[in-house]
Amino acid sequence: MKSYISAIILAAGSSSRMGFDKLLSPINGIPVFMYSVCAFDLSEADELVLTVPTDKISEYERTAALYELNKPLKITAGADIRPRSALNGANAADSRCDMLLIHDAARLFVTGELIDRVILAAKLNGAAIPAVKLSDTVKFCRDGLVSSTPDRETLRAVQTPQAFIKSEYLAAVRSAGERMSGVTDDAALFEAVGKKVAVVEGDRRNFKLTTPEDAVIAEAMLAAYPDLAAKPRRKPC
Repeated sequence: MKSYISAIILAAGSSSRMGFDKLLSPINGIPVFMYSVCAFDLSEADELVLTVPTDKISEYERTAALYELNKPLKITAGADIRPRSALNGANAADSRCDMLLIHDAARLFVTGELIDRVILAAKLNGAAIPAVKLSDTVKFCRDGLVSSTPDRETLRAVQTPQAFIKSEYLAAVRSAGERMSGVTDDAALFEAVGKKVAVVEGDRRNFKLTTPEDAVIAEAMLAAYPDLAAKPRRKPC
């Protein structure tokens, strides 16, 4: 039987390092969050759930209403920390949902190919994440000094979307309880309860818009590669 997939798109962060709401700000004239919404609208996902700051729900609703979508979009309140925002999105998902895709709205260059890889691996393994090899050497440091150097070949930089069988995700959240406050990665909840998480090849272009410099890079990438990101379509006036 076909899975019912809900894409939870996280847009409730504070954008503190950016200095303004980066997800409502335009890149090439389109609000950043709409690139991710459009990518999942074109994917195997059956519905889209966007978690946003409580005081900006109306603004996100008005903005999203300007664009054409093929699938239902729910906009709901996020929370003070990432895991709770993701949980709010999962709780807002359709009752038929049996698989969750959890994605950072700030990763505007997510591709359909990457989404497909993660979904397939999660169907086979129960949970899956995309990741890329590191190009830099990493050091463990303490008190201003290097304590050790891990083997770079064993390390990966993790991206989103991350995919989970919904029932197992909710069980992992319940088990984590208050420990969720220190979690910055959804798969870490699975790891904490001993669940296996499959890893698929990520995409280096799928970076997270975090600083003002990242916005400049994103603009340049879209100028150089017009077909790099999904293109949201505005409704006729």
